[in-house]
Amino acid sequence: MNEERNEFINEEMQEEINEGTQEAIQDEMPEENAEAAAEETGTRTARRGFNILNRLMNEEVRRLIDPALRLFIICFATALCLAVVNLITKDTIALRVEQAAEEQRLQVMSAADSFEKLEGWEDQDGTGLVKEVYVAYSGDKLVGYVFSAVSSGYGGDIPVTVGVGKDGTITGVRVGDNEETPGLGSKVAGEKFISQYEGKAISGELRIVSGPASAEDEIQAISGATRSTKAVNSAVQASADLGAKLLQQNGGGNK
Repeated sequence: MNEERNEFINEEMQEEINEGTQEAIQDEMPEENAEAAAEETGTRTARRGFNILNRLMNEEVRRLIDPALRLFIICFATALCLAVVNLITKDTIALRVEQAAEEQRLQVMSAADSFEKLEGWEDQDGTGLVKEVYVAYSGDKLVGYVFSAVSSGYGGDIPVTVGVGKDGTITGVRVGDNEETPGLGSKVAGEKFISQYEGKAISGELRIVSGPASAEDEIQAISGATRSTKAVNSAVQASADLGAKLLQQNGGGNK
């Protein structure tokens, strides 16, 4: 900036010298020529002032814009890199998610060797908790249904996978990734809790109790995590109710 100001000062000094020369010439000119020369000098002085002001303004604008422009370029480059990474990895991520879901289906329905996604069941679920339904087969023989449900817990949504066998019992329950309180609500994913559902009949209501379960329809709650317990139980109950309806309609059908 100092160099530019020095340049302006040098230019002003040169202009002063030129003006002095012009004034000396004007003294020797006829009157009409002197008037023209004076007018030209005034125009040149105004133009010089405008140029100096314009340069100063450009310098100030550039000083303000440069940091913002650099920040914009950095943000744009970062966003572009993230978009490229997402484009490259999205198929791999989707495949891994589907593989994990398939593994959970096998865990809750060990008698099956294949699953087919079922369509057109939505009107039969009055809770809105069930998101997907799969028909489970062993060879060509139907062995049950697997349900993917989501219920709202203390820390957010809790994904629950439930298997319902052809014999009208729950074959397994798995709880997916969740944000429940570590050491409390997170225990709903533990084997001690979810194993209580295995073998339970789907024909009735599953009740949460605070103490040890003493009846066939009772599930013992996790101490200090009542809301998380009820959320999982709601997902299992919705799956069981829908499973009872589908089994009644389709029975022991084959592929």
